[in-house]
Amino acid sequence: MGLRGEDAVARRVMALLFIVEVLATAADLLLGSGSVVHPEERFNARAGVQLACGHIEALAALQYRPWCGGCSVEALMAAPLFIAFGPTVFVWKLVPASFHVALVFLGMRLAARLGGPRAAIVFLVLMLGAPPAFRELSLIGWGNHLESMIFPFAAALLALRGRRGGLVGAGMAMGLGAWFCTTSIHALPAIMFLAGRRWTWVVPGVALGALPMLGDWHPPPADLQIADIADWGRWLVGEYARGAWWGEQGAVTADLWWWSLLVLAIWSTRRHALVAVAIGTFLVFTLIRADMWSENIDDWQLRAFHLRYRAVLLPWLMLGAALASRRRLPLFLALSLAVGGVVVRVSDWSGLNTTVLDRLIYEPDDAPDYTVPEDATRDWLEHTDRFPECRVHHILEMGSRIGEPINDPALSEWLREPDRCEALGEAWIERTSAWGRRRPTALGPVPERCGPGLWYGVGRGWARWVGCSSADREGLEALVGRRSRAGLAAGCAIYRRR
Repeated sequence: MGLRGEDAVARRVMALLFIVEVLATAADLLLGSGSVVHPEERFNARAGVQLACGHIEALAALQYRPWCGGCSVEALMAAPLFIAFGPTVFVWKLVPASFHVALVFLGMRLAARLGGPRAAIVFLVLMLGAPPAFRELSLIGWGNHLESMIFPFAAALLALRGRRGGLVGAGMAMGLGAWFCTTSIHALPAIMFLAGRRWTWVVPGVALGALPMLGDWHPPPADLQIADIADWGRWLVGEYARGAWWGEQGAVTADLWWWSLLVLAIWSTRRHALVAVAIGTFLVFTLIRADMWSENIDDWQLRAFHLRYRAVLLPWLMLGAALASRRRLPLFLALSLAVGGVVVRVSDWSGLNTTVLDRLIYEPDDAPDYTVPEDATRDWLEHTDRFPECRVHHILEMGSRIGEPINDPALSEWLREPDRCEALGEAWIERTSAWGRRRPTALGPVPERCGPGLWYGVGRGWARWVGCSSADREGLEALVGRRSRAGLAAGCAIYRRR
């Protein structure tokens, strides 16, 4: 078989492995730990639901953090999905999953561009065997962490074209990435390194790409917080290699995986300095901005939380290891690492996570509802919301401003409509059950002037958030008597199907 034939086979293998990674990511979501919902990502999901309810004018107010353009991007991406399929955990997780798939695709293309099809194949195999924490983080919609790596990879591919348009495009990708997530800036020196003597063409692109920051500007910290070298090393190499990456999988395995990958990445610098420049600038960035990571606590169960700022290192290390695979020893070592990771990944798959994935992502809790104008009156509530969760949160927000969230006469008058009371009753159970984590033993004061629709909604909410077993039914009757039987039956038919 000639070189062209081998290249064609390699490209087919690339395509196959990419499809396998997409399917494995779906399995992480449906069968593994990918269904975990971090409290902070709920802010972005909530913004997406409010946008789907039509409150686009509140986009800036809904953004979780002033430096997180990516938070708004993910909310905007989620809104049409919520409209089409409903505001569930599964639908929300499609947003970070799409960023992960894009990252894998761009990394594969970049590895192929720099090192040929073999390097791309090794990159894909390493992604298939990535540590549990990285895979969990890939499916968390924080908006300003791992997702931001698509911009450096896209910029590198554009810069490698060498043309003016490509260099300007690379700069635009980096500028947009800086707005999306400040951490993306670490790759700018590497992109300019790729541009060589024509790096000046990158600069105007950065300015164009960063234009969204003009309306979302936040000044950098006045004083840099320089890291203590010992703490910095422990954060970067200590728990980075053990608990934060692999959790219960064992320190020996984690150390072997981490240090082997690091050696392979260093090996690749003999031919390609891109990875070394990117990692070097990132290390300097974290050294002078210790405030970004110094508050981490030692708990491996928060592994994805630990990794949020340093997760961008792993795609660079995988790229370096892939570029080092020209020789047999690095190739064998990289593939060995990947096999161990794939075994761990598959062992994490168990039963279908339907009880989590089917839940509503929106929590109309005590957090402020930023869609409600400061001067809102009862008349403002007469608009139409696509989802009852939006309406319930409006009521809670306006009630909290008045001081009597449920029983204010104006609000309770509005609640006379059955469908409005049903939404309130369902949200009531959602909150008192801690979103399905416990069976309520008390419901608190009953909203006055609310019609029988409230108890119908309580029954539906009990079916959704507590359950439909005999013990669950008895628990509900012990609290409210037989008033919620009809709602419980309807809810069990909708949510539990039993």
